[in-house]
Amino acid sequence: MLLEAGLAPIDAFEQEAADQEDEGISRALCVLRDHLVRGGGLTDAIDKKPEFLPIDVQLALKTGERTGRLAEALRWLYEELSLEVGGGAATLEY
Repeated sequence: MLLEAGLAPIDAFEQEAADQEDEGISRALCVLRDHLVRGGGLTDAIDKKPEFLPIDVQLALKTGERTGRLAEALRWLYEELSLEVGGGAATLEY
């Protein structure tokens, strides 16, 4: 929802990292944010640290970035993750 509300991706990653209870996810979001701050793309950041994300998540994010539909890709991921954990993807916001 952060991207859909018009927040820049860098700011969205920073906010989500700050709100994240899982330290590993928070660190991964900070690495992605830092790469974006340095002028890299999300796809480049994912390619440099593929171990941070499952392959299906990587593909969804890369496709979303390439097509200009990142917010939609994140919403789809959120819905998929919610279904996988029985609706409990509580802190995953975009």
